[in-house]
Amino acid sequence: MSASCIARGCPLRGSASNSTRGGGRWVCSAHRRAQPWTWPAVTARIRTHGWLFDLLGRCYEIGIMELSADDGLRVSAALTDRGLPSLAWRGHDEPLQEWVRRFEGSLIDLVVHGRVIGSTTSVSRAAA
Repeated sequence: MSASCIARGCPLRGSASNSTRGGGRWVCSAHRRAQPWTWPAVTARIRTHGWLFDLLGRCYEIGIMELSADDGLRVSAALTDRGLPSLAWRGHDEPLQEWVRRFEGSLIDLVVHGRVIGSTTSVSRAAA
């Protein structure tokens, strides 16, 4: 079982450990992809975009295989309204399960790099 992320002030659960036995220090998926000297900025962006992690969490609570088109549209409307249309579901051209994975990857890009890779959306332009 994972513990809290070791990055100071990070609200996320750790999802990776440096131990092969599940012990040791746990980091979240965002801090795992970031250089340690960038952790304070990454943590600040995680906190700024906590609402995105909440939306993603709701998708997983429903169950990635149980998501309906209405669920995808509801979350996508919130993303578009907040200035992040590149994270929205692409409709029936994109299976919902693939969208959730793309959403999660893009969210990690946003908090680690300050922008969604392959998009012009940056932290300064994305609504908090």
